[in-house]
This record gives sequence, structure tokens and C-alpha cells, in this order.
Amino acid sequence: MSFAVFGVSKELAEKQAKTRLANIEKAGAKAAQEIVSKWKFDRRLSKVDIAVKILANIGEIPEEPYQNALNELVSQYMTKLTPKQISPLYGDPKRCNEFTEIARKFGASQIGYKQCVRLEDPKHAGKFKSTWIDVPPRLLN
Repeated sequence: MSFAVFGVSKELAEKQAKTRLANIEKAGAKAAQEIVSKWKFDRRLSKVDIAVKILANIGEIPEEPYQNALNELVSQYMTKLTPKQISPLYGDPKRCNEFTEIARKFGASQIGYKQCVRLEDPKHAGKFKSTWIDVPPRLLN
């Protein structure tokens, strides 16, 4: 049996946020406003909009607005991204708990455990397919 920890790492969220801000910087002021209007984040977060408009209007990136926008986007991505496998495969679900404690210290969120199981493929008789399923709570103790 194989077990793994799934979650959203801070590094992935930061990478996505930096990519988004780099695209806005390249786009210019008018295109930046269009890009921001298409964002599906809460409209209450006006700090992101203000920081992005400042970024788009100035050739040199000012450090403070860029950091504000980056921090806002990272926090949004930490809640919105789909959890992915962040740990190696373990043979014991108790090892997942140890990895989880370390991952939380480094800012990972939406952490959950999954088990890789082989199920019979309904399309092909006699063939099996590996899929990830949630770990029953009784196995984690």
C-alpha cells in the first residue's frame, strides 16, 4: 500500500502569483485593468487591484506595492488551488502525520491524506488502474 500527503505548498502559490504579476507588468495599464476585472477573487480585496494598477502604470516595479500584491495573491492561491501530492510515497499512514507536521511549519495548507489503490478498470476486463482515494480515519491512528 502506498500513502501520500496532498496539499497546497506555499512555493507553488508564490510561483503562480509571481507569474500573474509578471504577465500584468508586461501587459501595460489598459490590459492590466482588463486582466484584473476577469479575476475571480473576492471583489472586497481592493489592495490587489490598487497594487496591480500601480504596477501597470510605473515602468520600474516599486517594492512595496509589488510585495502587497504578491502577498495578497499568495494568500488567495493558498485557499483556491487544487491540492497536489506534496510528499513522497510512504508505506505507512503514520509517516504521513510526521510529514504533515513539517509541511505545516513551512506554510502548506489544505493538507489531506490519500492512498494509492489498484481498482479493476471497468472498460477493460482483467486490467487494473491506480487511483488515489481518501484514507479512512481509522488507519491514521
